[in-house]
Amino acid sequence: MNNLDFYIEKAMERQDLKSKRQLCIKLDVSHNAINDYKRGAFPSDTTMKRLAELAGENIEKALIELNVWRSPAVVQKAYASILQKIANTVLVICSLGAMTAASTPSYASDSCKMNSVSMNIMETHIIFKEGVYFYINTYNSNVKPSYAG
Repeated sequence: MNNLDFYIEKAMERQDLKSKRQLCIKLDVSHNAINDYKRGAFPSDTTMKRLAELAGENIEKALIELNVWRSPAVVQKAYASILQKIANTVLVICSLGAMTAASTPSYASDSCKMNSVSMNIMETHIIFKEGVYFYINTYNSNVKPSYAG
């Protein structure tokens, strides 16, 4: 999960802004707003949407993350779990689409785990672990990828 600093820094970099004041102008907020955010205040939903746009990030994810940051710690864990489940579901749907498109789908098999998703699609392993996709091509179906940690 990203934090507010991530969005601020990415927006400034992507928009080639030299100061936080310039970012405030682009966001149409007071010139002290970015400093307020760094001290613990949160942007409005509208400002967060614009910040995500300037950063080139997914708006829906940014708004969900904003609500996570605003929430008490016990609720934050629930939101984090929901985001992980959504990411896992998206991977499964995309992978199933790839299996359907495979010329010989009889070679495809799948297995899913709560914190990681692993699919073997015609000797290609697609691994989703800790928010990162890993693609590993193997030419021997007996070879199983392994990761430290």
